[in-house]
Amino acid sequence: MAFIQYSNRFFQPIADISEKYNILQSAMASSERLFRLIDTPAAIINSPHAIKPARPPKGEIEFRNVWFAYEDENWVLKDVSFHVHPGESVAIVGHTGAGKTTTTSLLTRFYDIQKGEILLDGAKIAQLDLEYLRSSFAVVLQDVFLFSGTIESNIRLGSPIPRERVVAAAEDVNLAPFLRTRTAPVARICARTRARSSNSDPGRGDVECRYGNRASDPAGDRSPDAGPHFNHHRASPVHDSALR
Repeated sequence: MAFIQYSNRFFQPIADISEKYNILQSAMASSERLFRLIDTPAAIINSPHAIKPARPPKGEIEFRNVWFAYEDENWVLKDVSFHVHPGESVAIVGHTGAGKTTTTSLLTRFYDIQKGEILLDGAKIAQLDLEYLRSSFAVVLQDVFLFSGTIESNIRLGSPIPRERVVAAAEDVNLAPFLRTRTAPVARICARTRARSSNSDPGRGDVECRYGNRASDPAGDRSPDAGPHFNHHRASPVHDSALR
């Protein structure tokens, strides 16, 4: 028995080194792919006379006879036309591969269309400044992810948003009651919420993602007509310490 235990103790460091080497090899392979992606030249760039409107977008979207294919003439979208008015909610429904994600990717100009026109507030998106265009939209992903750090940093997502707007966003999506109940450090709250959002409570994480998008929305409308997703009832204010 003693021989077996001493043998295990002798080989345990060797096994640990082998495990760390495998992790290092995996990290090197991942970093190689990451740097290759970073070094890839951008296929979509601003036009020489790109327009950057001074005012935030109103939110009027129009597809006019849009045709798009990823390869040759294997059309994903064929002569698609629709018009979304400011403040209007629209759902795009279809089976896998019908073009739902493609439609949103074209709207933010991750790809250029082959035929037709896409307009934002009456202007062709191909003529708009890319930073202006893409910052005009907020995306709530199906798979929720919260970064390690504070709740406030997850709301800001790197944007220079004033503290008042962060707190107002928390009120808008009705996350304030949750924040008022927190007594643990917020960094730990974020970690627990992230784990819980993928298991028992995906709605909580989804609210926090909406919460960050709401704060960074340049056209955020605080009127009761802004839509059914936001609760405009004002209870007791969120204390700043709850966000840190």
